[in-house]
Amino acid sequence: MLRYMRKNVKSWIVKLAFFVIILVFSFWGVGSMTAKKRNVVATVNGSAIKAKDFSEAYERLRQRYQQQYKDQFNPEMAAQLKLKQQALNSMIDRQLMLDYGRKFKLAVSDEELQASIAKMAAFQNNGSFDPRLYRQLLSYNHLTPADFEVSLRDDLLLDKLRQLFGSGAKVSSQEVNQLYRQQKEKISLDMVKLDPQDFSSSIKVNDKELSDYFAAHREDFQVQEKRNIVVVKVDSGELEKKIIISDKDIATYYEDHLGDYVVPEQVKARHILFKVSQDDAGSVWDEAKTKAQEIIAKLKQGQDFSALAKQYSQGPSASRGGELGWFGRGAMVKSFEDASFSLPAGSFTQVPVRTRFGYHVIKVEEHKSAYTKGLDEVKKDIRAQLVKEQLPKLVKQTIDQIAIRLKDASPETFMEKAATLSASVLETGLFTEKGSIKGIGTDRALAAKVFSTPIGTMARVENPQQSSYLFMVKDIQKSYLPEFKQVVEEVKKAYQLEQAQTKVKRLAAAILAEAKDKKNLDAAAAIHKLKIDYTGLFARGSGYVPKIGMDKQLSVKVFALDSEHPLYPVPLEYQGITYLVQLKEKILEEKSKDKVAVDKKQIYSQLQRYKEYRELNGLRNRLRQLAEIKIMPGVLDE
Repeated sequence: MLRYMRKNVKSWIVKLAFFVIILVFSFWGVGSMTAKKRNVVATVNGSAIKAKDFSEAYERLRQRYQQQYKDQFNPEMAAQLKLKQQALNSMIDRQLMLDYGRKFKLAVSDEELQASIAKMAAFQNNGSFDPRLYRQLLSYNHLTPADFEVSLRDDLLLDKLRQLFGSGAKVSSQEVNQLYRQQKEKISLDMVKLDPQDFSSSIKVNDKELSDYFAAHREDFQVQEKRNIVVVKVDSGELEKKIIISDKDIATYYEDHLGDYVVPEQVKARHILFKVSQDDAGSVWDEAKTKAQEIIAKLKQGQDFSALAKQYSQGPSASRGGELGWFGRGAMVKSFEDASFSLPAGSFTQVPVRTRFGYHVIKVEEHKSAYTKGLDEVKKDIRAQLVKEQLPKLVKQTIDQIAIRLKDASPETFMEKAATLSASVLETGLFTEKGSIKGIGTDRALAAKVFSTPIGTMARVENPQQSSYLFMVKDIQKSYLPEFKQVVEEVKKAYQLEQAQTKVKRLAAAILAEAKDKKNLDAAAAIHKLKIDYTGLFARGSGYVPKIGMDKQLSVKVFALDSEHPLYPVPLEYQGITYLVQLKEKILEEKSKDKVAVDKKQIYSQLQRYKEYRELNGLRNRLRQLAEIKIMPGVLDE
């Protein structure tokens, strides 16, 4: 089943069948692998981490980043992110935690294991566990029940360890209120913007000042190294057109990945919620139940469900008439799910349904049985996937063939020999490592390779998501320190900017002093004929301060202002610009009592999860310090 999970990471079956495991994945990073392998990449207190397991963990991590960054992701980015290190760290942490749990006698009983498997939607038929389906799915993926159950037992043990530490994560009402205020508070600022660029052109200069400035700052004007290459550009889009995918290939892929195309059983429902807190007295629960019963009575009289939801529901979907849209098994709490999937389309619950959120009245509008998409329905997607899988190999083959044709080329003959190929050939002219490349544009991976390649040496960059290159460095213009007359205009601009920065500092200090004296930034700015700008209301969340920019530290500073201390006491700097700011307004977003309660419950959960993670992270770090971890040579080489 683990192999099945790796191959079908997007499959709904996997997402449901490994629900328990996914909870653990958020901390542990990778799943357990128990099959016998030959090669070892590391040992953790004597326990081996197998090469194949490590390779699969790395590949899953690579695919995750590939999906996130899409065309921007390339081998150089993978190396910068140290994906191999990340994957191995996750596996080491998992082994340490398993050993720790076993040391303290944490265990998963056979009954717990069986109950977990029975709940997995992948192994259910019409809502009940099907032993025959269970064996078929495992057999289909070349796994025995014993292998799968050993793996799942480990995952459940780790979940117990997580719950054990989570139970000690206490959250106070004071912490909840403080974080609620931080999340919901908004402020607006009056500000004076002092940009040195606005003052630099008015700075008078003479030749001696510029000459002296250049002598003191000559290295600042160093001309960067430039290189010129002759290059063959291989366009991935053109290569894709050459890949032939047969109907047989598509059919084989479809059969091998059938789980990807199973659409789960779903219902489309609405609900009316009467909220109750877990800590509320029994009388409060009884009152909510009575209200739900009254709604059911109204529905039996023929009243409209949507209208009643808008009028009475205390849930976030009330404004939409209680609409929840489509959802499958595992998406809702158990009692809500059971009631929803047992209702015929068009009917509503005859008794209130209790969950940890309160009492619900549920109406199911439509019900879709599980089904598997047909081959014709997914043929286009499969063809695209197979092309994507084959493209890297074709790119490499193409570059290899071009390299063979050009093996005797020199920088001077490269263009002539490459002209006989059916590929794009060009000479770029000189460019810097961080500059744009003529005929190509900005390509950091190519530039990095070019500036590490000796002149006259053939090198390549393969990037199937965009373009790939085979090139030779033809010319190198070394970095050098220019003479004053070569850069006189640049020196003038730099000198004027430095003088303008000094002027801005003096001006900012003067305005602040006057603002403190007059207790008003507007009046102080008016003395210097400077205009006041207004940010408008904004929240602290992202760290974005309107009309200034994204800076979390700066955001924290301005949110510390209050009515007693509205003026920030020192100038604020952001990207070379100075700002003087004064609090104009500070408000707490107004919401209904019920909405505030819902928000605070969410904050309580956020804090609890954070504290739980912090405890587990601390344990992991302590275990690492005490562990004997051996990593085999070359394992982490990118």
